[in-house]
Amino acid sequence: MKIIIDIDKKTIEVPENLKKAYEEQLNVDKMLGNKSKSILEQLNTSEYKIISKHKNSKADKTSLKDIEEYMNSIKSTNKEKYEEYTTLLNKGGELKKDGKPKKTNFLIIKKWFYTNFPEKNPFKD
Repeated sequence: MKIIIDIDKKTIEVPENLKKAYEEQLNVDKMLGNKSKSILEQLNTSEYKIISKHKNSKADKTSLKDIEEYMNSIKSTNKEKYEEYTTLLNKGGELKKDGKPKKTNFLIIKKWFYTNFPEKNPFKD
C-alpha cells in the first residue's frame, strides 16, 4: 500500500479501499459519539523510515539545433573545429545505400562537443 502525504496541498493520497474504510470508521465514530482520529493517528509509523528525494538534479537539454547554432557562430573564428564538426556530422563523406550521406549518432556529436567545448557542458561545476 502506498500513502503519499503532500504538505503543500494539504492532501493525503491513499488507495480507494482505504479511503472507504476510513470514511466508514468516521461514520461509526460519529454515531457512537466518539472523537474521531485522523488517518495519521491511526497509522502505526513507528517502524517507518524517513527518506528524502533529490530534486535539484541537472538536466542536459542541449539539442542538435543548439550545437549547430553554436558551431555556426564560431565558423569564422575557429575553422578547424568547425571542419572537424562537419566531418563528424557527415561521417567523413560516407554514403548510405540510397546515396544520401550518413549522419552520426547525436550522442557521439554531443560527446565530441562537450570534449572540445567544456564550458558548454551543463554538468560542469
